[in-house]
Amino acid sequence: MPKKYLVISGLLILCALFGALWFAFPPQKVTGVEVSNDVVQHRSFYRRRWLGFTIHEETKRWETPLETYIKKQGWVREQKTDNPQWHLSKEMVEYRGLMISLQSRHLGFIKGRARQLCSLLRCYSGQSDRWVTWSKQHPERAAEVWPEFYRLLREDSWSEANDFLRRAEYPIF
Repeated sequence: MPKKYLVISGLLILCALFGALWFAFPPQKVTGVEVSNDVVQHRSFYRRRWLGFTIHEETKRWETPLETYIKKQGWVREQKTDNPQWHLSKEMVEYRGLMISLQSRHLGFIKGRARQLCSLLRCYSGQSDRWVTWSKQHPERAAEVWPEFYRLLREDSWSEANDFLRRAEYPIF
């Protein structure tokens, strides 16, 4: 009999400990966007994490109008790879009702290489059509710019790619 009570009390203590951890450190909702220069796409993600462990994850791939256009024109091709490299563009965690950046520990979005790229290409602002329009207005220049731009990105030359695209848009004579 005493063994039975010992097991039951042990289980109750474990349940109480688990409940206290769940209450003290509730699961976090983590959302964000990543960009891949290999497959020329973006990927949105939604994760539920608890105590540093991912307990649920969903992802969805998508393309900006610019990515769709330059691939359709044949200026940039997806690299055939089973494991494309994804670069974090933004990541937010909901903690007690506030959306907080995981990288910078303050409210707002992270600032990194991919974020700068998406800012330049206007991935999130709904203005990525600007580069499609530019490409249509300057097809010969665009046919040179986009392959070189993605070559620089794939070589991890992010700042050079940023500068290159800025110079391509506003060439100095």
